[in-house]
Amino acid sequence: MNVFLFSCFFFFLTVEDGGNPSRSNTTQLLVNVKDVNDNAPRFYSSTFQESVVENVPVGHSIVRVQAYDADDGSNAQITYRIQELNSGGEALSLPFGIDPDTGWIVTVRDLDREENHHHQFEVRLNNKILVVGDYKVSNVSCNFRRSS
Repeated sequence: MNVFLFSCFFFFLTVEDGGNPSRSNTTQLLVNVKDVNDNAPRFYSSTFQESVVENVPVGHSIVRVQAYDADDGSNAQITYRIQELNSGGEALSLPFGIDPDTGWIVTVRDLDREENHHHQFEVRLNNKILVVGDYKVSNVSCNFRRSS
């Protein structure tokens, strides 16, 4: 059954005995179909890019990565996280954090263009209910500009 095609079924049930005269009774039955967590969350885009001046304050919102889950209700809840290791397994020292519920990437420390003028990192999605592992990855690029 697919909850998106039919979310409930309504039946009339009648029981009848074999007596003479026969007796019967009728009742109503409502069956609600609940969604199962059978869809993985997905990003709207596989790449997000943004440029920002280096003198923005800590806590400044830079870009919002967005995803969706085709499931319903709590099965559609998504969490976002930044992958903080590079491909070699080394820890990244990023000046960014991410709101796990909204996907907003914000500065968590001062930006220094001379230290690093470009950051590229991955954002990963998890489904809040079914914690089997990471589903999808999106690449985020942030370039710093000198303030004018």
